[in-house]
Amino acid sequence: MIFYSDRVHSALMWMVGGLSARSWPHVTMLWPYTLVGGSLALLSARHLNILQLGDELAKGLGLRVELTRLLLTAVASLLAASAVSVVGLLGFVGLIVPHAARLMVGSDYRYLLPASRCSVRRW
Repeated sequence: MIFYSDRVHSALMWMVGGLSARSWPHVTMLWPYTLVGGSLALLSARHLNILQLGDELAKGLGLRVELTRLLLTAVASLLAASAVSVVGLLGFVGLIVPHAARLMVGSDYRYLLPASRCSVRRW
């Protein structure tokens, strides 16, 4: 930023993030990632509920804990990366919304995942 002071404003705006210069092509670009990631997250709600019980009990119920965590981390990373790639760091505001949704609907992921998605759209 010192060497290219004429570009500081655009670099700062990119770092902060925003939706001001976004259009339908950006939505089209995100659609496949959102569809795949959201579907995988909703389909794994039962596994997330089992993981809440603890590792020992989850293993006792037949869940492969390490593999499940790895796959769910990949899904969460896909969703976060796709949002941040378009809107910048503003996409991280979406990380707060699930915590607020948990206070409203409880900790059952069958209800928490859809409530988190609806709450993000309202922001």
